[in-house]
Amino acid sequence: MNVQVQVLGKLPAGQRELVVLAGKTGKKTVVSSFLPGDLRAKVLSILKEQPELTEFGKECFFHADGRPIIKLLLVGTGAIEECTADKSRTLGGNIARASAAGKQRSPVVCFPDGLAGDCVRIGAFAEGVILGGYVFDRFKTEKKPVSLEKVLLVAPGAAGAETAVTEAGCIGENVNLARDLINSPANVIAPESLAREAEKMAAGAGVAFKILEQKDMEKLGMGALLSVAKGSAQPPKLLVLEYAGKGGGGEKIAFVGKGITFDSGGISIKPAEGMGDMKGDMGGAAAVLAAVCAIARLKIPINVVGVIPCVENMPSGTASRPGDIVTAASGKTIEIITTDAEGRLILADAVWYAGAKLSAAKIIDIATLTGAASIALGDFVAGVVANNQDLCDKVIAAGKVCGEKCWQMPSFDEFKEYNKSDVADIKNSGGRSGGMITGGMFIGEFTDKPWVHIDIGNTDMAKKTAGYTVKGASGFGVRLLIQTARQLLSC
Repeated sequence: MNVQVQVLGKLPAGQRELVVLAGKTGKKTVVSSFLPGDLRAKVLSILKEQPELTEFGKECFFHADGRPIIKLLLVGTGAIEECTADKSRTLGGNIARASAAGKQRSPVVCFPDGLAGDCVRIGAFAEGVILGGYVFDRFKTEKKPVSLEKVLLVAPGAAGAETAVTEAGCIGENVNLARDLINSPANVIAPESLAREAEKMAAGAGVAFKILEQKDMEKLGMGALLSVAKGSAQPPKLLVLEYAGKGGGGEKIAFVGKGITFDSGGISIKPAEGMGDMKGDMGGAAAVLAAVCAIARLKIPINVVGVIPCVENMPSGTASRPGDIVTAASGKTIEIITTDAEGRLILADAVWYAGAKLSAAKIIDIATLTGAASIALGDFVAGVVANNQDLCDKVIAAGKVCGEKCWQMPSFDEFKEYNKSDVADIKNSGGRSGGMITGGMFIGEFTDKPWVHIDIGNTDMAKKTAGYTVKGASGFGVRLLIQTARQLLSC
């Protein structure tokens, strides 16, 4: 269940569950002018005794006089002018969990003067509440009782605040849907069941939807994608979502998401330790599905197609082998060096399909492609490879706005040498050196359209709960793709 967030024009009389944000403007302590005089005096008195509570992220529960007693959560914003949208989002996530732990059911949040009138930061805060309040307990037989149900934001005079919070609700809910899919085990989310979930989500968002079955992919000559599915009893699916927000005359933007519902590595089998986490190798697919549905719900005036190749990578007597050569739909031949570099194979045919068959003018693929991403960029920055600088700049700019950071990797022609094969047109692994770059550049060989690859192999799973991130599936990429769609409106 998602935490509901609403905007109020004033503080309700008799409210007994409060969250008061306090910050600094210069040396002056700032809280909301809309607090009742006696309560405001009480809060300022506390802050005078404990000035550290105005520091960013500091929080403490108090009980204020009243009948019944007011349960008050005091939270620091730090310097008001330095409280960015992403910091506001972080505060929202922290407060959602603190309020739930303090058994607040419907707290009212009072923003400090200087922040209360900023609908961008208020929207980001609301988004943080929904993301930070996420709980995945689908498979728990004993579920913890839900304490936090609703958060009410006092934002008098903030033009556009209600719209910002409504949009934040849509975005947050779709990120959480993606998290649910990624967190679910592979015996629950397989190609067939993912297709069914996608169909329901598309119908709910008013998005056109179709499934290409194995026979359809065989007719199209998708030998790269089909080679990955050969070892599994699960038949592959290619999901296509289409939202025409700009109408028939506008160009199409394609989002392509890697949907390996479980990755054993195939014949090049992975080590047993940590293999269970490979249920999340469809993080790119979940991001594309959730983003396209959110874009439709938000009615962003852009034409978007989502292309999601869904397969399971398993070892068996019918599986592809290292050394096999397959032919992609584009006609290129591929030498399979390792069956554990399978994501780029399914994306090769998917990006080709987006450009050649769906007439997408620009293509952005997103994938849990490499472990090399973590080596290069740590756990919170996605790596980007592109053949078009303008499109790449828009993706990176979108990341700065929404808080999902991206960093462009070099893609010099010399890197292409790593992917050259002695016996085919290209091979599916260039080795460890520059692995994130060569993996991305492999995909780029299968489209001549402006294209960007986003590697989320390091950002898809959160190791701990902090801010608006909850341990487990992060849903990274949903907000990035939505914001990219907005950035592309200027094209």
